[in-house]
Amino acid sequence: MQKLFLALSTLLVADVLAQFYFAGLGAFHLPADHEAFSLHAANSLVLQVLAVLTAIAAALARAGKGTIALAFLPALLKEVQYAIFALTELFVPEGVPRNAEGIPLIVDGAANYFIALHVLNGLTILAVSVVVFLRARRLAAHKDDAPVAVGP
Repeated sequence: MQKLFLALSTLLVADVLAQFYFAGLGAFHLPADHEAFSLHAANSLVLQVLAVLTAIAAALARAGKGTIALAFLPALLKEVQYAIFALTELFVPEGVPRNAEGIPLIVDGAANYFIALHVLNGLTILAVSVVVFLRARRLAAHKDDAPVAVGP
């Protein structure tokens, strides 16, 4: 089970890196529209499933409660990404032009500063995923199935 935990945590880190790549594709796509972020949006579901599977594998590998919780944390932080978008709406003034889906075409002022938390939360997801990977690698280095302390 340790090898499964390691494999899934490796995939999780790779998928988080792919998320940043897909965000970059969307940010620099012309024309600048919401559709440019479709890969980024679709992959967020993959990230969430991978995080849950990694947490299950951590439990099966007997990685400890802290590591299991950390492995599940990216799935929760992904939901925070949606909350950031929803709360940003509080800072968008009335009368701002919107596209057909209701997304503001101009994000300025306080809304711009708030939506930037999306990137910081993404970096937190990456950091947590790397910590989970390092713990999985340490656990997989042990050949037997005895519990191993993988936390600090």
